[in-house]
Amino acid sequence: MEPNYTEPAWGLSLWYPTHWISDVQAEGLIFATSAELIEGSEFSAGAAMGVLSAELQTGQTVDEFLQMMLEELYFEDMATSDQQARTIGGQPGLVVTLEGTPERGEYPLRGFMAVAQRGGWGYLFLGVSAAHEWSEYGSTLEEMLRSVRFEEIEHFYASSEMGLTTWYPQDWMYEEDHDQVIFASSEDLLRSGNLEKGAAMLVSTSSLREASLEEWFEDQATELDFESGGPTSKVKPRTVGGQTGLTFRLEGIPTGSETLVKGFMAATEFEDWGYFFLGVSVAEEWAECGPMLEEMLDSVQFME
Repeated sequence: MEPNYTEPAWGLSLWYPTHWISDVQAEGLIFATSAELIEGSEFSAGAAMGVLSAELQTGQTVDEFLQMMLEELYFEDMATSDQQARTIGGQPGLVVTLEGTPERGEYPLRGFMAVAQRGGWGYLFLGVSAAHEWSEYGSTLEEMLRSVRFEEIEHFYASSEMGLTTWYPQDWMYEEDHDQVIFASSEDLLRSGNLEKGAAMLVSTSSLREASLEEWFEDQATELDFESGGPTSKVKPRTVGGQTGLTFRLEGIPTGSETLVKGFMAATEFEDWGYFFLGVSVAEEWAECGPMLEEMLDSVQFME
């Protein structure tokens, strides 16, 4: 099977059945036959695969990584097979089969735990189903594991506190607070906040309270004052992170600055929170920086 899911931040792709549910969580990736399993409901039926990655400790082998992950798996009376060598995504790995009942669970599960090493990172693949349904789901979980492909890891920012991930250019840097993060093309820009060259992206979030997205977006947008210029387009619909959002273009000289800038503002809502995005560059560099800022906005994903 050819991969139909890619996670650039982790540098991997894999295939999963299109009628399954996928989700990016702070702990990792999860694919399941139902939303209830992703939300942590009792595992009485169905199947799921979880994918985790962790930086290996100095000198840690893939065997030691597997043993560490098995020790963290809370199953009662868990039976495991001897570990077998397994190539995963072209990388050396190991796999064990397992069967047992999760701690505080009622129903036995059956499946496998597989690990692979790529560079200095360990990757874990845990595929399980209700034990009595292994004959139905086991081959699918195996096919998912066989489909794994490792790719070049891209620079991604992830914040469980803000509840989102986004790509950013490799040579950029960022500074974060609990409710906002600023990405900039240089350390000088990040430190001074004075956009004389290069580009930057601000991402902030706050509760919508009783406001509509349109009202909240207007409040956020008015916080940026211009000595001259301002919006150059009407507010238009814009999907952000799979959510319905809004955006408009801008060009002008911000108050307190002498530099003409060009960019966009965008906003969306997720679980009663508003998310605001301001992407700007020096106007004469927009042809170079604009596509990168748009790509950053396109890459946004929200965490459950």
